[in-house]
Amino acid sequence: MKRLELLNAALELIKPVSHEEAKQSQKAWINDGGALSVSSVELFYGIFEEIYLSEKIIYERFSRKKIFLYLENLLVKFKKSGSVFCQENSDKLFSEMFEIKPKNLDVLAPVSGIRLNSSTNKFSVFEFGYVSELKIPLANDAKYYIKICIKNVYDGLIAISKARNAFDDFARLAVFISGKNDKNVVIKTGLPAYPQISPTLMYVESSSYQILCGDEEFTGCEINSKYVEIVPIDDVFFC
Repeated sequence: MKRLELLNAALELIKPVSHEEAKQSQKAWINDGGALSVSSVELFYGIFEEIYLSEKIIYERFSRKKIFLYLENLLVKFKKSGSVFCQENSDKLFSEMFEIKPKNLDVLAPVSGIRLNSSTNKFSVFEFGYVSELKIPLANDAKYYIKICIKNVYDGLIAISKARNAFDDFARLAVFISGKNDKNVVIKTGLPAYPQISPTLMYVESSSYQILCGDEEFTGCEINSKYVEIVPIDDVFFC
């Protein structure tokens, strides 16, 4: 189907319903003036996917989440006003998206498994620092952050995706440089942050096992905690 047909097909899937019916729906919008519900969520988002992939500039620059939300809001607006799509507004569907200019965005995340001897430090394209020194809180239980600048992006979610891949690359590289690629070094970005129990050790996880013979006979147990070494990322060896 052409884009115009797809848009009106998606619009037809949005139905006015009662508040109670909307609460039982997989996808609905509720406000004081009434409620709208999607009659087939699978078909609805299948249409969104087809529209998203039909425009190369859109899928190269923007995440599905951003475009799907944009389409949802537009369709709900049309449904509430009783409008339908015509060739003109179909052709101009992404006009405001095309006007968005690229930006350079800094992406930060909590990082566990490293330590700093100075306030901030750089390693390749990455910057590290203390979470407590950030103007906007990042996480209550994390000590350090990692930052990278993602250049020429149109969507913050795309920047996060690229940053996540870069952070994973950093973790693999740092473990390799440390010379301890044997599970004794773990570098993790995101939450929950692993707690640092000393300047050189970090707690990762605990395990607990119980061994029974039959239904009642207790034959033993095993409780272990895993601790790994912390990488001194501002050591001259890394810089």
